[in-house]
Amino acid sequence: MLPIASSVNKTMVAIGSGLVAVVVTGLIGRYYLFRRRQQRTSPPALGDRDVVIITGCDSGLGFNMAKMCLEENAAVIGTFVSTSSDGYDKLCNGTHKKMIPVMLDLCDELSINAAIKTIRAILSDTTIRKFAVSFYSQPQGP
Repeated sequence: MLPIASSVNKTMVAIGSGLVAVVVTGLIGRYYLFRRRQQRTSPPALGDRDVVIITGCDSGLGFNMAKMCLEENAAVIGTFVSTSSDGYDKLCNGTHKKMIPVMLDLCDELSINAAIKTIRAILSDTTIRKFAVSFYSQPQGP
């Protein structure tokens, strides 16, 4: 065998084994990133000891979030603008015994203060361990 051919074969083997190591390392890294992402995006389960405050339960996102939390057996303090809304009828007059309605009109300062007072009274002997604030704002025009 020629010395050049032997040298080329050793180089090819070295490149091949290095390539395999890089591919295996990349696959392992992707696996752990995938697992980490899965764990991060899994929402925590709600239970019968959890209390959730949701605004805007009359319709839309607030209604659907309240419905989901009630299905998970959590108590929901939900704010409503009107007792005649479809959301109020479905959540408060239905089979949901853990729904606590609070009237709130965000355009009326007296209504806001009354809702705060009511929610504080409901939660007076409760320790709050977790909280989140979420809001949606539309861009202001010139």
